[in-house]
Amino acid sequence: EHSVLIVGCLVAIAWTYAPRRAAAPPRAAALGLELERVVSALMLLVHGAGPFVAWDVAGMHGWGEAMGRLGFPFGVALVWSLKGLELVSAVARLARRLVVPACLGNLLILVPGTWIAHRLRWFVLGVGEDGIEYSVLLVACTVGCLLAYWPAAAPHRAPAPAAAAS
Repeated sequence: EHSVLIVGCLVAIAWTYAPRRAAAPPRAAALGLELERVVSALMLLVHGAGPFVAWDVAGMHGWGEAMGRLGFPFGVALVWSLKGLELVSAVARLARRLVVPACLGNLLILVPGTWIAHRLRWFVLGVGEDGIEYSVLLVACTVGCLLAYWPAAAPHRAPAPAAAAS
């Protein structure tokens, strides 16, 4: 997953800044961000759909009990809710519907999850090392998507002139 996400982000950057697209930079940037949105949402979709596809009740129950031992209330219900939110948010991002709330939903899961799961293991690449690189890249892609879809402020309009007195 990590390698696919890195390649997707690098392709999005290359697409955005390719010299042949210099004539239309806003369009190239928009397409690059769309590619980043799709790749990062697919990674989150795969991650979020796992327990539902495999119907891993025992694994989710174990994870929920571990969360309960960490002090989180309703551990099992919490982890199923988190996975549901992750899945729904990824589908919304892929469908380009409610992208800003979907990104906020993904960040609501990614940022605390990164802290809980990886707080003492910074940037340790390698198989089985349980590093933080993938999570940091997902957060960066999600923030980029969030900023790209954030509604622009309405331009300030001057008040309409009063009708001229005759």
